[in-house]
Amino acid sequence: MRETSIRQRDMVLATAERVAGLGYALWDERTRSYVFVSEQYANFFGVSPDEYFARYHSYEAEAVWIHPDDLERYESHYLDYLDDPRECSVEVRYCLPGQEINHTRQFLSPIFDDSGQLIQTVIIDLQISELKNAEAALRQAQIDGGCGAIDGRDRPRLQQSARGDRG
Repeated sequence: MRETSIRQRDMVLATAERVAGLGYALWDERTRSYVFVSEQYANFFGVSPDEYFARYHSYEAEAVWIHPDDLERYESHYLDYLDDPRECSVEVRYCLPGQEINHTRQFLSPIFDDSGQLIQTVIIDLQISELKNAEAALRQAQIDGGCGAIDGRDRPRLQQSARGDRG
């Protein structure tokens, strides 16, 4: 009975993960490597969990896919997290071969040992590409004069935002 319950729980969790557009992983801070990645987390990178471990066994191997404009901010965020480990989140874009830019909100949640040392981090990636694309489309519609038209003073700021430029 217990084994059936675990299988059912895993099936429900996998379904919820897929429908919600999120994946999760467990990162070992001591070895700087992944302990576990969910099917959906690996799928974000276009691979299976086994392929993910083979290709992205370290931060450096995965960091090559972070959008160049996000890399410094992402690394700074992670170093801040290591200095003061607590739940936090950051938005990051991944540029994966054969895929459009993948917008993600990444949540980090620390796990400590009995002495209070950070030993692992739960990583939850929420896919927000559809949201970002809808926001860009809305900004463009506003620039074009539809859907809540704007006045001329807002046009340069919205055009910059629609391009993804940071001011």
